[in-house]
Amino acid sequence: QAREDSDRVQAALDRLSPSLRAAVALVDLEGSAREDAAAALGCSLSALDVRLHRGRQRLKELLS
Repeated sequence: QAREDSDRVQAALDRLSPSLRAAVALVDLEGSAREDAAAALGCSLSALDVRLHRGRQRLKELLS
């Protein structure tokens, strides 16, 4: 069951655009601070927040 869940999450992540996937991966999967993630992605903190919101929303849709 855990393996199936992991595969579903990975498949959903793969369907995100690269910018959304990178934001979600850095903050939610790797635990980076938002400020560090924004710097790594070369975007503002507000742009990162938008990407996180959109990425999480899309993941929710894909996994439900």
